[in-house]
Amino acid sequence: MKNIILLATLLFLSTILWGQSSVEIEKRPMNEEMRDAFVLKYDHKGLKEKEVEKQWEKFTKSFGAKAKKDKSTGIYFADDAEINSMSDNTVDIYMKLNTPNDKTRELVVWYDLGGLYLDRDGDKSRVSAGKDWMFSFLGHLNTLEKEELLDAEEDLLKDVKKENKKAEKSVKKIEKKIS
Repeated sequence: MKNIILLATLLFLSTILWGQSSVEIEKRPMNEEMRDAFVLKYDHKGLKEKEVEKQWEKFTKSFGAKAKKDKSTGIYFADDAEINSMSDNTVDIYMKLNTPNDKTRELVVWYDLGGLYLDRDGDKSRVSAGKDWMFSFLGHLNTLEKEELLDAEEDLLKDVKKENKKAEKSVKKIEKKIS
């Protein structure tokens, strides 16, 4: 019962937090050129940067792409992602993770639709699909974060139950001595 209440609370909070995030289209440098980038700013809570990167690789893989990081630029390249809501063809995705301060992260993404980069002046349904795709990734991160919180709470509950059993045994020993 406690787990159900905790899960419901976490889902409610993730909805609030998700609602506070937004995707803006801003000019950002990519491979020495300024291009329109989709920028998702969000509170990163407890997830470490390495974990976010690992989840990025996992998430893009679910769209048929394999993400690899260019260590010199810090930009991930995911080749041939299948995002049907954005394009009938495959999409190449570039991503850079920035941490401007202790609480906020920026996920900066560029979509290459086959020689043409998705930009603010592009087809509105494709622009919307680009934003939605990033929110899907944020949802993926939120789910992971909630699972980690739930696991920690379950571990805590197990510890409390063990301590409770020990206390019950101690009470029974004392009761035996008294009677």
